[in-house]
Amino acid sequence: MLVVPESAGKNGSAAGAKLGHGGWKDIKVTLDGPRAGQTPGFSVMAIEIAPDLPKFRLCP
Repeated sequence: MLVVPESAGKNGSAAGAKLGHGGWKDIKVTLDGPRAGQTPGFSVMAIEIAPDLPKFRLCP
């Protein structure tokens, strides 16, 4: 599963992370507005991924 910014639409080459089942991945984001240019991050883990992706769960 690819985690892609909303602004990228379905452009998989803009993925912030590629998730498989288990294992933590770090994701960095760039802020807009009064905090523009700052780059915070967070970690996610895929804990359930259905074979054809109709259902998935993430652990933030």
